[in-house]
Amino acid sequence: MQHNVVINLLFSIFNPKHVFVSLLLLGPGWQSPAADYPWEKGPGFRRAKLLPVGAGKEGFTLLPPEQTGIVFTNALSEQRTLASEILPFGSGVAAGDVDGDGLCDLYFCALKTGNRLYRNLGNWKFEDITEKAGVGCTNLDATGAALVDIDGDGTLDLIVNSLGGGTHIFFNDGKGRFTESKEILNAGLGGMSLAIADYDGDGWLDLYVANYRVNSAADSDVRVSLRTVAGKLVVASINNKPLTDPEWTNRFHFQITEDGSGTVKFAKEELGESDALFRNLGKGHFKQVPWTGGAFLDEDGKPTTMGSPTCMSVMTSKPLTGSGSMTGTVGSGRLIGWRFDKFHFLRWE
Repeated sequence: MQHNVVINLLFSIFNPKHVFVSLLLLGPGWQSPAADYPWEKGPGFRRAKLLPVGAGKEGFTLLPPEQTGIVFTNALSEQRTLASEILPFGSGVAAGDVDGDGLCDLYFCALKTGNRLYRNLGNWKFEDITEKAGVGCTNLDATGAALVDIDGDGTLDLIVNSLGGGTHIFFNDGKGRFTESKEILNAGLGGMSLAIADYDGDGWLDLYVANYRVNSAADSDVRVSLRTVAGKLVVASINNKPLTDPEWTNRFHFQITEDGSGTVKFAKEELGESDALFRNLGKGHFKQVPWTGGAFLDEDGKPTTMGSPTCMSVMTSKPLTGSGSMTGTVGSGRLIGWRFDKFHFLRWE
């Protein structure tokens, strides 16, 4: 089975203006035999400073859309920008050879304006083949994507994350034409980044989706009611609904302090949605893995009992523990870890 390299980038839009994608062409070559480098060794690693090859200047050359043919715009209207704190985070890009011609093609995600797939024609020229490939996803607020072989046929399939619209899978016929799976993962959640790895060693690539939130409490009017219980102030309801209401369960972390003089300080922190791990059962059919079922261990090597992390980005890496198991790293915009108030290192069994 062929395992392919995945490039998953995130670019942001903080205003409704159009963002045009231009390619940057790397200057002189950086290829050199590994033995030529002065390697510095450390515990479990080695590193060396890269030395440029050739007489040209290092750096990049900006290639305009008129030259490359890539005129993609991830446009977000002013109305949608003002109505959401989540949408301006932007969308992702995936790169890979979708038609087997040896050239790296590009897939761009968009916010309900249509994703675009560009076929690499060579010599930094690209052709928009979105309609022919069947991967426009015009009904999705797409946030991230990956091109990876999930059904084991040696071709790159497509996985697309979205806000509220689920995670969609498209199977590649090897010629750059895709068929969407009827199976929609992560439905109704705020999928952001994603990572691919064979976490259980069965030869099939599994999927981890980092969820944040479809909408923020800051997007609407949230009113919190307090009451006194056993002499202490506690939160009784949010918008006249109990904290057990599905909309508010595990959504906030509240901090209420009294200084003894009658002054009360109140603070709330909005938490993200639970992330999701999906095991590949074979041929790209997935089943979600429960967080407390023993598949994940905490920093003490014991099965987790708290549920999943909530984050915006995720990556997989080689083993950090020497056990041969894959490890994962998750992160929010502020802290890396399992919860906002405490770091937990997780590893797969």
